[in-house]
Formats: sequence, structure tokens, C-alpha cells
Amino acid sequence: MEIVITVWASIVETGYLIPGFLAFIFLITFFQSNWFKGKAGEGAVAFLLSRLPKDDYVTLNDVTIPTQDGTTQIDHIVVSIYGVFVVKTKLTPTAVRNIGNLAERI
Repeated sequence: MEIVITVWASIVETGYLIPGFLAFIFLITFFQSNWFKGKAGEGAVAFLLSRLPKDDYVTLNDVTIPTQDGTTQIDHIVVSIYGVFVVKTKLTPTAVRNIGNLAERI
């Protein structure tokens, strides 16, 4: 919240009230959008996967695959001697546990 007050004070001091206000509203709306939150979540998971040992794991992020109807997007693929893992990133406010083909909120 402190950063919001600081940015707003800078906008008022410079005299660019209307353009500053519009930019301020745009940025707040942008950072609260589902698109931005999804990309931030995918980035966080990609960072964690990149820390896996390079000798044992290969990670692919944001993979687009052609299909009969167009294309499909896969968030992450992890290939290792233990198997191939396809990871779908979902940013949720609660923890989710997978049990077989079922997902359960905790």
C-alpha cells in the first residue's frame, strides 16, 4: 500500500494528474487481471522447475503443439529417467491435492 501512496504522490506533484491517474488505473487493473496472475504463476513454477538437477531433468515451458483443431498449449513438460511429467499451472487461493484423476481443494 505504501508504494501506491508514493506513486500517487509523485503523479500529483508533477502536475500530470489526468494522464497519471489513467496510467495508475491501467496498471492496477493490469496487475489484477487473470492473464497477469496466470503468467506470474507459470513463471514461478518455471523458476522452481529450473532448479531441478540438470543431469537428471529436462524442462520445457510454454509448449505449443499443433492439433487437428488448431493448437494447444502445455505449461510445463518435465522429462527425466523417472518419466515424462506434464504440469498444468493453476493459480488458486487455496491448496489443491491431486488424487488420481481427481483434484481436491484442501
